[in-house]
Amino acid sequence: MQTSILAPVIDHFGTENFQLTYGFCSKDLLKFLNREKSRICVKVDQHIAHELNSKGNYYCKNLGAACDFLIVGVDTTKVIGFLRSLDFDSIYYYGKDKPVHVSWSQTPRRKVWEFTTQNTPKPYGNYYWF
Repeated sequence: MQTSILAPVIDHFGTENFQLTYGFCSKDLLKFLNREKSRICVKVDQHIAHELNSKGNYYCKNLGAACDFLIVGVDTTKVIGFLRSLDFDSIYYYGKDKPVHVSWSQTPRRKVWEFTTQNTPKPYGNYYWF
């Protein structure tokens, strides 16, 4: 994740503009967030990476890692345009001035999703981001 996604993003947009908004989610953090009725979906979003549950199974079967970040002063659609040139797994778009979610996996699905105001994902084809 660091060398495939984060380093190129920071090199391209600058350290001073990069704001990490959400990173790794440990099992303990997940327990706390579940008490708070969070919107985290550990089965797909990869913030929990390769953590195992009490039965020895991965929380997320899409083995990899994920983070959310914002590039200050840059329209998120431009950030996504750059991310598409990298070896990403999934990208979640929440709005032009919102953080972007990006995941990395050894077997990338290369999917871009836009979330509606009702928090429903809609897939978009390549044409949308240009």
